[in-house]
Amino acid sequence: MKGQPDLIESIPGSGALTAAKLIAECRSLTEVEEVRQLVALAGLNPAHPESGTSIRKKPQLSKTGKASLRVALYMPAILAKRRTPFLHAFAQRLLHNGLGMIAVITALMRKLLPLVFGFLKSGPPFHPHFQLAS
Repeated sequence: MKGQPDLIESIPGSGALTAAKLIAECRSLTEVEEVRQLVALAGLNPAHPESGTSIRKKPQLSKTGKASLRVALYMPAILAKRRTPFLHAFAQRLLHNGLGMIAVITALMRKLLPLVFGFLKSGPPFHPHFQLAS
């Protein structure tokens, strides 16, 4: 618990306020067993419309989770896009595939949560040349 803010702050784009909000809203982030639980808690999981004639609509953000977590992750996602090479490449790929900027920022917010979860579970801080497994 004592080192959690430092581990969160080591991710580019997140600072003391982001770390405090994530820790306060999620109680103990290490008690969460799976990343999916954390994503659902933030409301960043996709919702597929399956009712009546709306079955052909595109999936959208569920927004069933805590809005304060989404607010806390918005600016860190924008800053991480600028400061982290692999997130910048991810964002450029999504833009090239036709997604709008808000959808890209939402995808980056969704990508930041597993990063936070992983660094808190494993222990070492973020490394600038970190690469996601392919």
